[in-house]
Amino acid sequence: MAPRKCLVWRRRIVPLLVVLAGLVERVMLASCPAQCVCEAEYTTVSCTNGGLQQVPKGTPYGALSLSLSGNNISGVIDDQFEEFRQLQTLDLSFNTISEIEDGAFVGLESLHTLQLYYNRLTSIPSEALRRLPHLKELWLRGNPINCLDADAFTYLPNLQLLDLGELRHLEAISDDVFTGLSKLVHLNFAVANLQTVPYLDELESLEELDLSGNSIKVINTESFSGLSKLKRLIIISSQVTEIKRFSFSYLKSLTELDLSFRHRQCRHDHTRSPDDEQDDQYMVNGMIPQTSFYGLVLSEEQKPETPPPVYSIDVDDDNICDMYHSVKTFKSDKPTKTVKTVTFKVETEV
Repeated sequence: MAPRKCLVWRRRIVPLLVVLAGLVERVMLASCPAQCVCEAEYTTVSCTNGGLQQVPKGTPYGALSLSLSGNNISGVIDDQFEEFRQLQTLDLSFNTISEIEDGAFVGLESLHTLQLYYNRLTSIPSEALRRLPHLKELWLRGNPINCLDADAFTYLPNLQLLDLGELRHLEAISDDVFTGLSKLVHLNFAVANLQTVPYLDELESLEELDLSGNSIKVINTESFSGLSKLKRLIIISSQVTEIKRFSFSYLKSLTELDLSFRHRQCRHDHTRSPDDEQDDQYMVNGMIPQTSFYGLVLSEEQKPETPPPVYSIDVDDDNICDMYHSVKTFKSDKPTKTVKTVTFKVETEV
């Protein structure tokens, strides 16, 4: 008879445990820590600027968005987010994170956006990122990262936006760092201590590229050779002095080009004719040949009213410097694109 009593007891206790487990789960899904603000039925959780050193206890596991920005989190340990299986956006910005353990993001298979900007990371936590197969946005701006290894983003095949701005300590970039990022659309590399344009040929879907504020002095013919879908290119810089011939000829989809720069003086030659057959006609500081822009076609609204083949671009309100170049600069026998915006703003230092 004893075995039968045990069997009956088990039959009663198992459903009870299931009910209790369900109650615990509901409490975790429908509670909010005192340091946080929970909205949208506990799916949006904000625990910002609270001096936290880790995820507060009682944070709803059913959250879709979790912000821990502006706290004192110095590291992310293994399995810290294991229960947050529905989480889509995680904001860890403005902390003091210097280490992310390999298993830190276990359980975050649904994560789409990871914000790690303005922390203290010195390298890309590639092993931790491999747990995020569906990640679409990665923000790393403002970290003291010194090297981008070949495997930095290997495990992020669905990445569409990558912010590497303000990596002021960056010293080395592998030519293979972007291998596999065939879906990347937006890349920010502004103020990242770049000396040259990095190898970008793998980024076949890239539409927007920002290289502003770097120490890039020369733009070579092959710098953008693999970026046939690029629509917006921004190179606002105080360092660019030379753009090689046909540098933009591969950009078949370009609609906006910003080459604003700062110089102590602006040189132009009003007497030179654009019909000259010489190849040494230059614009910016005497170093940019007209053939740099071969293949670009100005849209009708951007063409100036001054008679072709020469027109001027008013670069500031005081008319400090006019830059003259030929309309041929932007034309080819077989136009492949229409550039709607071309910016050559010059801020002359006194």
